[in-house]
Amino acid sequence: MKVLHSVRLHPLGMSTLFVCCFGLLVACDVPQSQMPVTLSGATMGTYYQVKYFPNDLAPSASTVQSEIDLVLADIVDLMSTYEVDSEVSRFNRLGLKQWFVLSERTYQVLELAQQISADSQGLFDVTIGPLVDLWGFGVIQTGDKLPKASDIQKGLDRVGYQKLELNADLKSVRKLADVSIDLSAIAKGYAVDQVAQVLKRQGLDRFMVEIGGELAISGVKPNGRAWQVAIESPDVQMRRVHTVLRVRDVGIATSGDYRNYFEYEGQRYTHTLDPRSGYPVSHALASVTVIAASTVLADAWATALLAAGLQQAMALAQQHNLAAVFISRIEGSYVEQYSQQAKQYLLP
Repeated sequence: MKVLHSVRLHPLGMSTLFVCCFGLLVACDVPQSQMPVTLSGATMGTYYQVKYFPNDLAPSASTVQSEIDLVLADIVDLMSTYEVDSEVSRFNRLGLKQWFVLSERTYQVLELAQQISADSQGLFDVTIGPLVDLWGFGVIQTGDKLPKASDIQKGLDRVGYQKLELNADLKSVRKLADVSIDLSAIAKGYAVDQVAQVLKRQGLDRFMVEIGGELAISGVKPNGRAWQVAIESPDVQMRRVHTVLRVRDVGIATSGDYRNYFEYEGQRYTHTLDPRSGYPVSHALASVTVIAASTVLADAWATALLAAGLQQAMALAQQHNLAAVFISRIEGSYVEQYSQQAKQYLLP
């Protein structure tokens, strides 16, 4: 019997993160007089939370939240595969080799996704949707069975970032084969960055933005200290802090194999798929946290590095100068390792 362990979310909330909004916890150890303004709401099948320290020039909290909600609604309208009239959905219904002009936002995200796909040797791929559905981790429910090898091969025929062609001058895209795009593993990080830009335009420079566990951190707290961010242990039985980072002016994202998986005849199958093989990854690497200049970069690279496995992920992190924290599940224990660039964020 196939036993599922998952949370069903709107497709834009269904990235390879799947640690819900507690994947990264933020501590605000400040006096009551210096407490931040906190805003929250629903988006992308999950929740957002914004904490910022106001200044004399800041607008009202309601004004800030209104702008945040407008930006998030626009991103959903453009990039959701759940919304039938979104840009992404309309492109996915289009035939082969027909150019489709995208908005600036969607083109920017897709162009970055294609670059990371190439840099990660295909470990990140926005055309992976057919395989996700085949394994029962998407909108389509597959019941108590595993996909056939022949069906996986058919799914692989519809996967491959190289089967998309972009035109930077016209901000357009076309299919070279029967593929579709799903920006779930990158759009949430992009949305975090866009909310951060809203705050900066309002003159706010000390804040934390979180959407479903993806974070943007700006500045320091009023006491001059950096923000402290806790990485969750990849434990399927309980939620607890594994390690704490000290950060400022970065984006952070975590991908893990411990919140969305199923068991079948004693075998555990994670939602993290290798786009090259069509199968769930089966290595010891359980969690990857990436700290980057932007959350969109952290989001996509966390997905790619988790799919890679520890050895290849370490090599990719070094090659692309990535700050990454790796937690592996080895003989019942959790073993933590870091890329060289990540060590600057560790608590002393």
